[in-house]
Amino acid sequence: MRFLVSLVVALFMALPFTASAAGLKKAGTENLTQEQTYNLHPDTYDLFLPMPCDGQMALRAVAVPAKGYLYDKKIVMGMRTANDGQENIRALYERQYETHLSAPFTPRDMPGQWRQKLGLPDANNNYFYYFLGKYEVSQWQWEAVMNEQCPPKSITADMARPVTDVSWLQAQEFMYKYTSWLLKNHRSALPGYADSPGDVGFLRLPSETEWEFAARGGLNVNETDRNTMDFYHIGDKKKADYAVFGSENLHMIGSRSPNPLQLYDMSGNAAEMVESSFQFTVPDMVGDALVNRLHGSQGGLVVKGGSYRSTEEGILPGKREEIAPFTDKGPMQRKDIGFRVAVSGINTPKSREQALRRENDTYKTAQQTPAPLPQNAAGVDRPVRLDASTNLLTELEKIIHATGSPVVKENLTQYRRMVADRENALARQRDEALLNRLRSLIYQLEAQRNIAYRIYTLNNVVVEAGEKSKKLNAQEKELIQQKSAQAKSLMKDFKYSLTNTTNNYRLELLELVKFAQSDLERRLSELNMEYQGEDMLSRHSRENLANLQKHLAKVRAGGANSLPVSNIWQDVIVQPTLKVVMSVI
Repeated sequence: MRFLVSLVVALFMALPFTASAAGLKKAGTENLTQEQTYNLHPDTYDLFLPMPCDGQMALRAVAVPAKGYLYDKKIVMGMRTANDGQENIRALYERQYETHLSAPFTPRDMPGQWRQKLGLPDANNNYFYYFLGKYEVSQWQWEAVMNEQCPPKSITADMARPVTDVSWLQAQEFMYKYTSWLLKNHRSALPGYADSPGDVGFLRLPSETEWEFAARGGLNVNETDRNTMDFYHIGDKKKADYAVFGSENLHMIGSRSPNPLQLYDMSGNAAEMVESSFQFTVPDMVGDALVNRLHGSQGGLVVKGGSYRSTEEGILPGKREEIAPFTDKGPMQRKDIGFRVAVSGINTPKSREQALRRENDTYKTAQQTPAPLPQNAAGVDRPVRLDASTNLLTELEKIIHATGSPVVKENLTQYRRMVADRENALARQRDEALLNRLRSLIYQLEAQRNIAYRIYTLNNVVVEAGEKSKKLNAQEKELIQQKSAQAKSLMKDFKYSLTNTTNNYRLELLELVKFAQSDLERRLSELNMEYQGEDMLSRHSRENLANLQKHLAKVRAGGANSLPVSNIWQDVIVQPTLKVVMSVI
């Protein structure tokens, strides 16, 4: 029966995510409004930067989980299908590999209007943010920034198409001119850094990691789907509903449905330049494990997303194209390559220096930093009293201060640094493991729900068999009674599996409440963001997550005995299924 439970869990983990697509407005080919050149589909959560000529740049916030400034999230890049044919040269371009992503801004660093739109607290929360253009930069926006005069008042569809046929260096010039204009005219519109007035946000091209994470749907797609699917789940729709490809011409920005982050044209229309340079993905060994990593040679420019000229496969988020920044004719420019903006900032604003030091030294992460220990005179050692109940690195620091030998002091300092680095790495590993354990419990609840439904369907077989047997002859009645007996036996087996699965769930809850409540709440918040789809798995996962939070609170307050198996079933299993489950002996 363990096999049956595992099979149920595996089947439901494989179910895809459904992304709801916003309705599209129709735009004519002539006499467009200015807004149609930069925000064809207004939305409540749009963020804006002003532009010259009374224009705007529409942005979307991309959230990344953040326990601290040095925390980053492990994500998977590249193509799953590229790993299937290692002999294919494309595998060197697009093998899946693990990398990490973080973001520069906390809610405190955002303009107040942005925080209000996103419904964020004034203080820091469990996420950091970067911002991407909701659309590719349009021809109108390009001219508004790059030309000395504003674009014509009469706006055609061409002005609402992505700007293309510009080089990477020209895209950089756009960022330079636009950021400079913002700093001169609308400094407060940019995110900055709380308590660091001299440090300011700026515009640039997104990195490849930032781009691909957002193109895959960011945290609005559950992690399993994001890491195993080459395109986010679109239900009964087609990729052509989300991307312009196999076409002869560019389309207006936003002419297709948005991705789960409400970003438009991340696939197709104009291919997009990113900040990163091209590197091969190659296999390597780490210990006994085979991993894929980026090759050391930095090549040309990376272009992502495919264009209107691409095939259906060419517009997948994990696809990569390398182009030369220059040819023998000059800077590289193509009619199908454009770009979108990213709003980012530096990693080391002055206001964060103290916090960064604390995070980089595990032994100083306690709320109260111990007072500096007295230094011994040269050549004089003194005994110290160690406390095994405290952080061992703090105790090692006592030994360092107690020795009068410069050589021993230096050796111990190096050793403490090594231990601190290892502790930091292990802490990040434990934090990632916590997220996976919580996600596993959500799927365990789904497994309970589906085992119970299996019992319910078997009971229907028994009931129907009883009704049919009244109208059958003796031989037929014996046969159907045998099938009914088999169904009853299976019901008992499933009830046994359900009970064991639920007891294992209770035991796991007992282990999880040993974690700090703040760490659990932070990770549960991240999972809540993952399950925002309208497909069945996402809806069930939201319900399971709510039950998991309820159960954790109950076990934390009263132990495992406060949460009997029957109470869990009452929360998870719907009537009349629950009534049937409880009746099985």
